[in-house]
Amino acid sequence: ASSVNQTVRDFAYCSREDDRGLFGRPVLLQHIDAAKTAARSASLVTLAGAPQGRWIGLLKVSQRALAPFKAVLAELQGAANFDRLDLPDLLNALIVRQQRIEVVYVHGHWRGVNDLEDLHRAVDFAHAQLPAGERQSTLHEERPEGS
Repeated sequence: ASSVNQTVRDFAYCSREDDRGLFGRPVLLQHIDAAKTAARSASLVTLAGAPQGRWIGLLKVSQRALAPFKAVLAELQGAANFDRLDLPDLLNALIVRQQRIEVVYVHGHWRGVNDLEDLHRAVDFAHAQLPAGERQSTLHEERPEGS
């Protein structure tokens, strides 16, 4: 397996970069590039230059935003390609319909998991072990009874 994660995606383009301030103006999501590469389309380059971060897959929908959220979801369910859409597609559809999506920047302490290989890496990381397939048999030796 390659040491480079090939599933990096969900680049977030926002109204401004994170200034790490505790209080300040809200940051709004402008677009999520759900492509599986860091390559950006020409429209995204003109939109915001480099992405301001990555969406980590967490979403909170307020009571006030629930009705528009459900309406856009219902609209997308009628699309022929609905079975291939994901949450970034839903968020982008909401943005196109002028819905404000506030961003909360996260600093570390998360790991992207987009497929089974990523899951194995996350488990290894969480348990501070060598990557699967490279584990040494001495890491988990069983001791004989009575010792």
